[in-house]
Amino acid sequence: MKIFLDLSNHCIETELKAKHNRLISQYLKFKKPNEGFEEQIESLQRALENLDFGMLRTQFPDLAGNTEKKIELHITPGGELLIYANSDLLHQILFD
Repeated sequence: MKIFLDLSNHCIETELKAKHNRLISQYLKFKKPNEGFEEQIESLQRALENLDFGMLRTQFPDLAGNTEKKIELHITPGGELLIYANSDLLHQILFD
């Protein structure tokens, strides 16, 4: 699964929290939501619980915000989270 992030105005942590909250709100509005919502919500929750945002913002300035780069999270079926900026791998973590 790919999740696209807009970090033009804020950092990765703020964007993930906002995207997570928007998805939950949309999920609750539908009487019969599709499976994609649940998977995205769960993946974002795991990212919020497992990423070291301070380290990411320090080590990768693009993740601190104010960037026009295309930032993507890729979550693999095996539980690996990969963070890309303009298709360049910045960071990867294996979820517990």
